[in-house]
Amino acid sequence: MTVKGLQLSDVAKEINTKLHRMLPSGFFCAAALIELDSESRKLSVWNGGLPHLLLYQADENKVRHKFDSIHLSLGILPTGSFDASLEHVAVSSLDSLIAYSDGVVECENPAGELYGDHRLIESLRTRPTDLSPFHAITRDLKIFRGQAAQLDDYTLIDLPCGLGDQKGQ
Repeated sequence: MTVKGLQLSDVAKEINTKLHRMLPSGFFCAAALIELDSESRKLSVWNGGLPHLLLYQADENKVRHKFDSIHLSLGILPTGSFDASLEHVAVSSLDSLIAYSDGVVECENPAGELYGDHRLIESLRTRPTDLSPFHAITRDLKIFRGQAAQLDDYTLIDLPCGLGDQKGQ
């Protein structure tokens, strides 16, 4: 669909339509659809059913924007009821988009405490400069979990927004 030049909102509609038609009742797909335009420095996000995505500003060690899940997961709504609206934010080359599944924030330590959003954000805020945001979070998560069994799978993505700055590298 991207090769055909479809807009991200049209891609979301098309995926939803196909999943709504194909998936058995009660099944759905939590997803975030992301478009990073490194030339215009614009990030566009559609978030349906995932924890919020974090726009992390490395030079300030802070989360400067949260993309909340404002949509239902893909495949739940019929085409006519589906909302494909996107959220747009200007980004700098020092920003990263941190996306993660619920398995990250629902990770438990030996005492049964959840890792939670607050620990993830604190991990970014106190990140050593020699660690990428991805490695800082995974290190902190491993320390937090200790010897507790990992009960759920998890996904963690660190998308640097300065991709256009890497030409020729």
